[in-house]
Amino acid sequence: MNNPKLPEAKTRSASCKNCDRLTEIEGEQLCFRDGRIIRLLPADANKQPLLLCEGWKPDSPLATKDD
Repeated sequence: MNNPKLPEAKTRSASCKNCDRLTEIEGEQLCFRDGRIIRLLPADANKQPLLLCEGWKPDSPLATKDD
């Protein structure tokens, strides 16, 4: 927890819209991760947008359920 290697800002990925760490304060999108606040920058329109955040973890009971 409180990983010092986390960036202060990163490009927003497509998975951010479905993440419970995402919040918006005064028009700025932020990610609360491992006790840190990371600014989310808009994706560059000239580049392929990232689909998944590098910090995504399948910690949902449905994602780890063995069928």
